[in-house]
Amino acid sequence: MLELQFHTGKLTPSKISIYDPRPGDERIPKGHQQILKRNGQEIGWLIGAKHDHLVSYENLEGDPLQSEYAAWLETYRISSPNDPAFAKSQRAAAVYRKTKPDDWEFPRQRFSMDHRVYLKLTHPLTEGKQYTVSFGDLNVQAKGVTFTFQPTLQVSEAIHVNQVGYRPDDPFKRAYLSVWRGTGGGQKYQLPMKFRVIDCASHKAVFVGPVELSWLASDPEHMVREENFVHADVYRMDYAALNKPGNYRIVADGIGCSYDFPIANDVWEKAFKVQMRGLVNERSGIELKPPFADFVRPADEMPNQGQTVTESTFSALDGGEAFAALVKGDTGKPVSGAYGGYHDAGDWNPRRATHLKVT
Repeated sequence: MLELQFHTGKLTPSKISIYDPRPGDERIPKGHQQILKRNGQEIGWLIGAKHDHLVSYENLEGDPLQSEYAAWLETYRISSPNDPAFAKSQRAAAVYRKTKPDDWEFPRQRFSMDHRVYLKLTHPLTEGKQYTVSFGDLNVQAKGVTFTFQPTLQVSEAIHVNQVGYRPDDPFKRAYLSVWRGTGGGQKYQLPMKFRVIDCASHKAVFVGPVELSWLASDPEHMVREENFVHADVYRMDYAALNKPGNYRIVADGIGCSYDFPIANDVWEKAFKVQMRGLVNERSGIELKPPFADFVRPADEMPNQGQTVTESTFSALDGGEAFAALVKGDTGKPVSGAYGGYHDAGDWNPRRATHLKVT
């Protein structure tokens, strides 16, 4: 089973700039913002007290994948100059596909897409041999790809590992083997099968163990609803006995490898600091500067800067749309010395129950 990954759509993110008025510009009021329309097209929001800053819309470029060609057997051909089984160019025995969005354009609601195409081959690939897969008339930039099959270096979607890593004394170290192939359903693997843990520096195996069945695709998970959300058999690969610090990857024989992961005493400390720094960097009402941030931002949304917080009768327990209810319940009564909250997605949100839960 050979997997190909195609990506369609390139997203250009929003930018904020000083608004430069042009003849014919049209302003459309929307809440406390204005939408700027230029040459008949909406291009962004005018923000700020004077509406003198422009936040451009995101922009998505590129064509969608021609899905009918992507699912056609005749589209793909595979050949090899040194593997006799593929000496003659041949098509796959079956083609499967799954597609999911991996980014979205706001506010137009268009998506860039990640496509995975699975080619069921007539023979297994041989380690160390070279192969060429051609894509026929599929509307992608490359007409094909040439590669040498090296399972110890080529990442497989089917191998899942904790990339944060582990402390040497962590009692639980486990990777998983599973993949859902979209129209091809869940992949099943033939046991017995071995996996190896490879040292990234020496490229030598430091641990070898059995691949064991952990959860059947037919068994439901007991979560929000009774359903198997993986839709594929899940196999476990345990290596708790490995306690030597270093950088490693999991290799499943004949399939491929995982992303690299560390074993080190400070892996959980690093994960903690990354998360806490994220919370600090989104905090409103405090000054941000090194060493706690790699940028400088003055304290903002403060009472001495003209920011006034007023009291609302709305309670989170009332439910409903919080922002509209907060405004509707506004008493106009100032709350002395109130400041803080978080910048969520670049704007400001109040000190809501959900934010306090995160903190």
